[in-house]
Amino acid sequence: MPEGVRFKLDGFSQLSSSLHSAADDLAHMDRANAVASDIVTADARGRAPRLTGALAASIAAAPESDGAAVVATVAYAGVIEFGSPRRNIAAQPYMRPAVEATEQQYMTTYTDEVQTVLNRVRGA
Repeated sequence: MPEGVRFKLDGFSQLSSSLHSAADDLAHMDRANAVASDIVTADARGRAPRLTGALAASIAAAPESDGAAVVATVAYAGVIEFGSPRRNIAAQPYMRPAVEATEQQYMTTYTDEVQTVLNRVRGA
């Protein structure tokens, strides 16, 4: 055996295992996606133009495993959001302004979730 100094590094197995676990947790941030969807949903409902209230009532959180989503399910939701020049209907955006207005809130949710996952990484 050659002369010299040898160091054994402990903790790699634990580090590797916790990094794999963290990667899985970050790939599926279901709680953060649900919270982010709820934040935008509440704001969009408040911004939706009201005649009957059906548009606002149709806005719902639709969290997905790979992100957050908010949907408006009435048939005319897109026409209200984007307008229809062909039908002489002006856009009355409610969803895009809600996403923009709540960005700081939902980004904080994601940042907190990532930090929580990283705080669980253990090892070397």
